[in-house]
Amino acid sequence: MNTCHLSNTMRQATPLKSSRRAKGAPAGAERGEWAPASNGDGGSGGAKPPGKEIVMLSTNRIAWFAAIVLVAVGAMTSLSSGSNPKMTTTFEGSVAREGVTAHTFTVPREGSVEVTLTDLGPAPATKVGLGLGTPTAAGNCALVEAMDSTHISGRIEGTLRKGTYCVAVYDSGDVASEPLDYTVSVTEE
Repeated sequence: MNTCHLSNTMRQATPLKSSRRAKGAPAGAERGEWAPASNGDGGSGGAKPPGKEIVMLSTNRIAWFAAIVLVAVGAMTSLSSGSNPKMTTTFEGSVAREGVTAHTFTVPREGSVEVTLTDLGPAPATKVGLGLGTPTAAGNCALVEAMDSTHISGRIEGTLRKGTYCVAVYDSGDVASEPLDYTVSVTEE
C-alpha cells in the first residue's frame, strides 16, 4: 500500500520513493502523485494520448463544413432547376429595299429563345422578313429559320444550345424606296 506523507516544513505532499505505476497505466500515473490517473469521466482510467482531442475537433469541423456545403449545393441546385429569369436583348436598325441587316447575340446556356419584331416604321403595315441563324466568317447570317413576310409581332420561337447566333431583318419585297426602321427583341429563358 502506497502512502503519502506531509512534510512539516514544506506543507506539500510528496510521494514515497517506492511508488510504482499500476500495470497498464500510462506514464505519469504512478500511485501517490498528485495528478489524476484519468480525466474523471469513467474512461479508460489513463490519460488520453496527446492530440486526440485535436483530431476529434478537426473531424467535427470537417463534418460541419461538409454538411454546410451539402446544404448550399442543394440550395443552388433547387434554384437552378427552378424557373430561370428571362433575359431580353433589343436590337434596332433599318432595312433598305432588297437589303438585310443582322445582329448577333450569345446564348449562355441551352434554353428557349423567342425572337419578336416589336416595331416597324414609318409604315407599320409593311411586311418584312425575320430570320434566326448563325453568323458566318464573312459576317453574314446563315438563316436556320425564317418568316419571309411578317408584320409587327411576328415571332420565331425555339430551343437553342449555348452559343452565338444572329437575328436578321430583310426586305421580302414590300420595302419601298425609303428604308424602314425596326426593333427586334430576343428573349432567352
